[in-house]
Amino acid sequence: MTRHPSSQSTPSSAPVNLRQPRSEVERRIKERIELGRQLQARPIYNPDEYYREAAKWSEYNEELLKIVFTTESVYEKYVSGYVGLLPDNEAQALHFRRMTVDDDIAKLESIVERLELYPEPSVPAVGEVRPPHAPVSSKVFVVHGHDEGPREAVARFLERLGVQPIILHEQANQGRTVMEKIEAHGDVSFAVVLLTPDDEGCVKGGSPLPRARQNVVLELGYFIARLGRKHVCALKRGDLELPSDFAGVVYEPFDAAGAWKAALGRELQEAGFVIDWNVVMRP
Repeated sequence: MTRHPSSQSTPSSAPVNLRQPRSEVERRIKERIELGRQLQARPIYNPDEYYREAAKWSEYNEELLKIVFTTESVYEKYVSGYVGLLPDNEAQALHFRRMTVDDDIAKLESIVERLELYPEPSVPAVGEVRPPHAPVSSKVFVVHGHDEGPREAVARFLERLGVQPIILHEQANQGRTVMEKIEAHGDVSFAVVLLTPDDEGCVKGGSPLPRARQNVVLELGYFIARLGRKHVCALKRGDLELPSDFAGVVYEPFDAAGAWKAALGRELQEAGFVIDWNVVMRP
């Protein structure tokens, strides 16, 4: 059974700080430890169900460690180990999986013991923005195409975080052109650009491929220029052609499972927003 090969993990040399108050980080990790112990104490009648539950538990832990620490070095140590274990039968595979969970519990306990070594941040109120980024407001512009589902999901998610989403069609026209409306509502600190396969296009003589609407691509470029790449998050839904000239832009998948919420939360936090991660991780 191979987990995450250590050879593929390069621990970061950057100093490790906490993104959240130490007491909150400790509470959340101890909660994960207790859930892991409950998982191990439960009788196993269906190995496949145990594998699924153990994988979900571990994957949540991985995402949590990425969120609460400023670098991924703690996460990288957590996922390393158990390289090259090849079970001969189902009983041995189950034994190895239980060993992995036990090892993960021990690693989480070790992290809790070391928490006092990591500086914690000063925490303003949720929805406020902190320096050094000094954004102009707590508003986030949502750029979208014809797919209403992702647009509404992102808008409601931002509202739960205490952030005000700006959706262009919800703003009064007042006789202005679309570009004038964008400029008038451009006093935002961040933009979320939803790339959904609303159109098709190709090079001359090629086969049409799904792609985002041209106005969405234009607005992506506009907000990169206005806010900078670090203040723009592009969420893509499905398999579609992506703009090739926006070097440095990270395209996060808009997935049905909701992992996009954690990705967007991290980007907002890096841009200076104070994020309630209990809201982010809520189903």
